[in-house]
Amino acid sequence: MNTYTITINCELLNETGILVARTLKTIVNTLPRVTDKYMFVASQHFKPIVVQLKKVIDLDTGLPVFICSGEEVDDTEGIKEVIGHAAFAMD
Repeated sequence: MNTYTITINCELLNETGILVARTLKTIVNTLPRVTDKYMFVASQHFKPIVVQLKKVIDLDTGLPVFICSGEEVDDTEGIKEVIGHAAFAMD
């Protein structure tokens, strides 16, 4: 089974409704593609975070590492993977 390391740069709404820049880093089981959605269940965030990829960059290092940009969305239909709070890092 292949795994891919993805780093997603995005803006998320915080509890007060203000957009804040965040970076999410995790390992996924499917090759990331534009329009893929991932749900992050964060213990430090007030609700699950659903991010849709808008851009995927292969670093061309020979390693399965991708840099992505995304945006938070409300639509939960078609989520590729749900990622638990222990399986990702958020900066």
